[in-house]
Amino acid sequence: MSAAEFKRSALEVGEWLWGAVQGGFNDKLSIGQIAFDATLSAFPIAGEVTAARDVIAQLIRMSKAPKLWQEVMEWVALLLPLLAIVPLLGGLLKGIGKLVMKAGKSAAQDREILQAIIQLCNRLGHGDAVKFVKQLDFAKYQGKLIEGFNTICQRIDDTLRVLSDRLKSVLPKEVLEEFADLQNALAKLKEQGGRMIPEAIKELNARLKKYRRSSMKVNGIRSRPP
Repeated sequence: MSAAEFKRSALEVGEWLWGAVQGGFNDKLSIGQIAFDATLSAFPIAGEVTAARDVIAQLIRMSKAPKLWQEVMEWVALLLPLLAIVPLLGGLLKGIGKLVMKAGKSAAQDREILQAIIQLCNRLGHGDAVKFVKQLDFAKYQGKLIEGFNTICQRIDDTLRVLSDRLKSVLPKEVLEEFADLQNALAKLKEQGGRMIPEAIKELNARLKKYRRSSMKVNGIRSRPP
């Protein structure tokens, strides 16, 4: 490999990894990057960090556009990273959820998504992937997800409050006003969460059901590694 080819390959790998670790700040994640992020989220501390990263990204987006607060798909985007907080299964649930939301564009991509799900289940030690997906019901985790959402909102609010109190003498007025606006928006979003997260779960389950009907009978794909 020439120096130029090595440099180009290194840049491509670097860009891929950067896109993957951006999580919710990157709205163009590939199937491979989703699988990588889901595997990372399976580790307890990393799962909490990646969940917080992606939820904050979506909360900031929604807080700046109140018209989005009633949009179920915006809450689905918020729900997906929250899945990472579910004990033991968080990384896998998050990965499956994100992959299912990319399904339906083509039969070839749906096969690729199924293969990625099978590999995730095998990699994270959850056995028969096809059986797991057939039995999966995101509604089982509703209480945990709402609790996690409220906790993250409260932590962001507490952090903004501390920053405002301790740094009010050095932070520009515009920044303090931005913090206050974000706190107000978070409080309103938190009120919406109890109603909209269940709606987002219904949408995610509906997408999962549709994906199961169209893709879980793909021939030639085994649910366990050979």
